[in-house]
Amino acid sequence: YFDVSAALADDPKHNLRLQDEDRIIIHSIWEDQWKTFVTIRGEVKNEGKFVLTKDMNLKDLFFKAGSFSRNAYMELGHLFRTDWRTKEVTILTFSVEKAMEGNPEHNLSLQDLDNVVVHNIREYVPVENVSISGEINKPGKYPYGTNMRIKDLILVAQNITRDAHMELGHLYRMDWRTKEVTIHTFNLEKALEDDPEQNLFLQDLDSVVIHSVWEYREKYNVSIKGLVNNPGDYPFATNMTINDLILVAGNIKDAAFLDEAELARFDIVEGKEVETSIISFNLRLANQGHPDHNLELQPLDVITIKEIPEWWEKKRTVSISGEVYFPGIYQIRKDERLSSVIERAGGYSEYAYMRGSVFTREMVRKTQQERINEMLKRVELEIARLSSAEAQAVLSPEDVAAQNQFVTAQKMLLEKLKKAEASGRIVISLFPLKELKNSSNDMTLEDGDTLYIPKKPTTVHVLGAVYNPTALLYEEKRPTVRYYMAKTGGPTENANTKYMYVIGVDGTVVSKRDKTWSDFSWNSDGKRWEFGKQFENTRLYPGDAVLVPERIIRPRYMRDVKDITQILYQIAVTAGVTTALF
Repeated sequence: YFDVSAALADDPKHNLRLQDEDRIIIHSIWEDQWKTFVTIRGEVKNEGKFVLTKDMNLKDLFFKAGSFSRNAYMELGHLFRTDWRTKEVTILTFSVEKAMEGNPEHNLSLQDLDNVVVHNIREYVPVENVSISGEINKPGKYPYGTNMRIKDLILVAQNITRDAHMELGHLYRMDWRTKEVTIHTFNLEKALEDDPEQNLFLQDLDSVVIHSVWEYREKYNVSIKGLVNNPGDYPFATNMTINDLILVAGNIKDAAFLDEAELARFDIVEGKEVETSIISFNLRLANQGHPDHNLELQPLDVITIKEIPEWWEKKRTVSISGEVYFPGIYQIRKDERLSSVIERAGGYSEYAYMRGSVFTREMVRKTQQERINEMLKRVELEIARLSSAEAQAVLSPEDVAAQNQFVTAQKMLLEKLKKAEASGRIVISLFPLKELKNSSNDMTLEDGDTLYIPKKPTTVHVLGAVYNPTALLYEEKRPTVRYYMAKTGGPTENANTKYMYVIGVDGTVVSKRDKTWSDFSWNSDGKRWEFGKQFENTRLYPGDAVLVPERIIRPRYMRDVKDITQILYQIAVTAGVTTALF
């Protein structure tokens, strides 16, 4: 038999020499439940339970637990003693070091269930340290050593970086009792030279800050704007010139105006105000290095590279499609006219239907859309007013129900109109090129204009309150509204013939209520009517459409319907056409 703890502690009486075929059996403590135990934990080699032997004391237990760790706190230990009857715990203190020396006041005798703790020195003796931050290669906390100076800490932290500010550093010192912090300044360069007045002694909890030179020296930029490939801000450099900055910014663009550019310079006058001066220079000469134009830059200078006048106007395009010999997108000159582009596109083809041409312009489309949006808001306000309790208060229950039905229908129509977009169409009158040139219809083109010339259609349309709304083949010998109305059976009983109108294939609208119309005649002045004839005798052309609205019976509660209908009509017209006078 041998004591395992003693064997582990190299006791020669128990750490026996083994022989061939020896067998070692280590019993569980639970096999000896009749025995009493003590426990040790903390900074010892072998923590755990040990059998309590007769007259066993702390020194004996330490011996069984092996050696102490290097972090063991030798001045103080604790013994937790439990009375197994009452379960009451008593705490006894002792000096680990004196217990090992056999001092009877500290080498306490042990009892069953005693629990001994050997503490870590860090629990009772705080580690002294100092810290360093900023422009240092290894910032952080480091152990404090006696007679340690700033230079020593810098070397431990693997020296300063190249951006360290050599003229000034700071040391923050905290009194651990009062938590008061004081600041001390030093010259870093002299501290590294071991100047005793600057290479200060350190204390526990000191914090050293190595500043960056850029904290005390402003980083300046220069800027370049306009026609360069990469406009923006760039770091200022000594002896930097205008041409240097242009090259840094990716050089000038093709559209740059070479005869003149600007340099804006800002000077602070006596720390009270900023004085701005504008210096013009020749960009071409600056690029060639001419000293009078390739000026040396100062911090905060701003260069502006201008654009060649009318550069973008020289890149204007229009689109022409349909019945011309060479449809496509054409670059146009300033003030180029419609006839010129049609001529460049090869002229009209033999199938061109000039009357049905569709011309659109982006600026007109935007204006039309703005007008549509404004009128839609007016309709929404009118519908809201009709729906209000005040408007319905004077009506009978039947009238209220009918008005609500009407308002619902108007809301549905309004939602559909909101989805409609303005076309930007302008009504134009095209003629053969000889007649078009130098006429009032030979309009000046703008960037983004489009012209579509369709083939000649073969039908006219009669729509609305007629017995058979349909498309009819156009007959050259019978071109009047009366003839095509008769072909569809004529107006129904609910037709409102006072408000009949014709939508011409060219985008114009001819209303029976506004005028009495006759034949549409074409000439170089663009006039298309003669007075004194009935609307039913109005001449139609292929692609035209006749619309016959239904009669609306307006009870007294619908006195505002006319206003709403008029607005909706204006929206429809605005979305489709705009008559332009040339």
